[in-house]
Amino acid sequence: MYDMGWVIGIFEGEGSASLVLARNQNQILPRISIANKDQAIIERVVEVLNNHKVPCYVYHKKDLCTHIIISGAKRVKTFLEFAGPWVYGDKKLKCALTLEWINSRFSGSRTSPYTQYQWWLFKELRRLNKSGRQILIDRKVAGILRDYTPDSQILPFGMKI
Repeated sequence: MYDMGWVIGIFEGEGSASLVLARNQNQILPRISIANKDQAIIERVVEVLNNHKVPCYVYHKKDLCTHIIISGAKRVKTFLEFAGPWVYGDKKLKCALTLEWINSRFSGSRTSPYTQYQWWLFKELRRLNKSGRQILIDRKVAGILRDYTPDSQILPFGMKI
């Protein structure tokens, strides 16, 4: 248990929770990413995640930074249900939005089109994680949402919309 607390601390400082639009722009994928240049830290995080049955993969970038990726709704949900209550600040909201999107998706057919609420959660999380390359995707989502406003809801971990 202590070792997973350490991983949560690494995630708090070096990680991100996101919803990623796949290259074909027709599929949204939940993702947890932890980046670091210290190979010993990366190896230990992977070991702890594996010990706690949280599948992940390691990916090396050209800038010598190594990323640990937890991808897919079930895997991300497993990680967030354990880590989410122990994360603070704006990262807690990002975790809550990601988990809410997963829960919303699991509440219906996974083959059905995304609901306006799911697109709204996607948009909100992207706004919080904003980077310049997201402008084109934001235009697509804006067209889908147009006049949508979500009902006031309680998100996981007691966060509110």
